[in-house]
Formats: sequence, structure tokens, C-alpha cells
Amino acid sequence: MSAEVGVLSKVGAWFLDKFRQKEQNLKTFYVPYYQEAEKLIVEHVQVINWLDDECHTYTGFTEEEIEQSFKDAQAHNEWVHKNASQIADGKSIEQMRVDVINLIARIDGAVDPALIESLNDYSKNLADADMLGEYHFLVDQSKNLLTLVRDLKGKIPTVHSKSGVQ
Repeated sequence: MSAEVGVLSKVGAWFLDKFRQKEQNLKTFYVPYYQEAEKLIVEHVQVINWLDDECHTYTGFTEEEIEQSFKDAQAHNEWVHKNASQIADGKSIEQMRVDVINLIARIDGAVDPALIESLNDYSKNLADADMLGEYHFLVDQSKNLLTLVRDLKGKIPTVHSKSGVQ
């Protein structure tokens, strides 16, 4: 009886080792794709958070107050755009959109399809934001996209369990 238990223990240990090895192989193969997406989206979240801080209104009761409020808003917006541009390495929203399109081309077929779909939606919204000059509606979407990337990256063994990676 103890010999049978020993054999079962060895077989169980062998299966567990194979399972862990497959899990590690999946992570080794897929993590770089998710890291590339995460790096890009982190940058976008930061830029969009800055751009969301733009001031589009100014107030006052007299012409002088309105003029001063307008100047203050302009100075604030210049500061916001300077900081956003620094994070984006001088890229425009359109250039950031092109980065997303290029990312999709590089990682499509290697990551979960839900991420590709979300990146496509995000790319379209970047174009809309660029056209409108408003970014507030991208704040939640970019943060949710980052959460999706990180969740999928953390669940690689589950998400890609049926892949051919051994």
C-alpha cells in the first residue's frame, strides 16, 4: 500500500510540475505583449488626465474680470498642455491614436480579442477627442482599458489556457 501511495505521489508531483511549467511558458510567451500594451496605455492615462484639467470657461461681472479670467484660463491651459506634451514626448492626440493602431497591428492574434476590441474603440474615441478638442470622455475609458490590460496580464494562464504554447 505504501508503494502505491509513493507512486501516486510521484505521478501527482509530475503532473503538478508539468502544469506549473506550462503556466510559466504561457507567461513567458504572452507577458511581453501585455506589457507593451500596458506601457502605452499608462502613458495615455497620464496625458488624458492632464488634458482633462483644461479650463474651458471663464467668468466675471465686469469686462476687466472676464478678461483676467480668460487670461488665467489661457495660462492654466498652457501649463496643462506643456505637462501633457512632456509626458507624451511631444506627440499629438492623432499621433497617440496612430500608436494605438500600430499596437493593435503588433499584438493582434497574440492577446485576448476583448483587448483588441477595446483598443479599436479607444482609437476611434481618440479621433473624436482630437476633432472636438475635448478629452473628458476618454478619462474613464483609458483607465478601464488599463485595468483590462492588467487583469488579462494577471490571468494569462487562464485566458490563454487553450493556446498551443507548451
